[in-house]
Amino acid sequence: MINRRFVREKVVQTCYAYHMTGVSDISRADKAIEVGFREIENLYKHNLSFIVALGDYFNMRFEMASKKFMPTEKELNPNTRFIRNRVIEHIRNTPDYHIEDERCKFRVSENEVILKNLYEQIIRSEPYREYLESEDNLEQDVDYMRRLYKNRIVPNEMFRDVCKERSLFWAADYNSVAYWVYERLKKFGTEADNLFMKDYSGDVEFGKKLFNKTYLNRAEYREMVYARLENWEPERVALLDRIIIITAVAEFIHFPEIPIKVTLNEFIEISKIFCSQKTRIFVNGLLHRIAVDLTEQGVIKKSGRGLI
Repeated sequence: MINRRFVREKVVQTCYAYHMTGVSDISRADKAIEVGFREIENLYKHNLSFIVALGDYFNMRFEMASKKFMPTEKELNPNTRFIRNRVIEHIRNTPDYHIEDERCKFRVSENEVILKNLYEQIIRSEPYREYLESEDNLEQDVDYMRRLYKNRIVPNEMFRDVCKERSLFWAADYNSVAYWVYERLKKFGTEADNLFMKDYSGDVEFGKKLFNKTYLNRAEYREMVYARLENWEPERVALLDRIIIITAVAEFIHFPEIPIKVTLNEFIEISKIFCSQKTRIFVNGLLHRIAVDLTEQGVIKKSGRGLI
């Protein structure tokens, strides 16, 4: 399953693109959403491929050092803890780790400069030395890989540039997918194969329905928003802010199985990505007001226990 926040982000982006281009063919949007989700999956796999490639590069450097004319004792018997990291081994040996799209593979031979730069940063770092000396168990492996990914891999400009060059989608979704990988790494070992994507057809259908309900009812929902503005003129509401709000309204109304609180939290988080500090506060307050009003009017109807 794909993180549903990514689905919502993709719907907001698609609505914005449709407004800017004036396209009205809904079927084209459905196709765009499908393509967007495939690219999210591809970028996710590329991140996992990079982690494996980093382990391969460590192994290559250790082997090269051991074959020197006069290797040191340390070079002959290196600490292979990182190469044996359980996260790397899990990715490498799990059948789900199958990459068909060549763009998703991160090959050592084609990107050695990036790996060399990162390798030299890592082996000089205090966290790496502490990791080598720590107890050899799953918890330590996961903790180190999670911190390494967040602090060294994600901020690496050369790795980001490779992603940008391979796909415009990857350039736009780099931070979102990085956050997703990081969150999955934190949970690694607590559930079976949780690093790998399963069937996400349900997420695609959710995205299509949310887009359709938002775009087809946009005029009606826009008026709902304008009717609840206080001390704020309609023309001052930025296009992207408005799209975020009316997409949330569509979810309030057309997805009775999703709790109001979940929708509020998700779209408030999305506003942190796309909106300024000032407008985030505005979006937050307006969404809460709309949720209360539409619930009292019976427009929002939730079904199931705990969904109010």
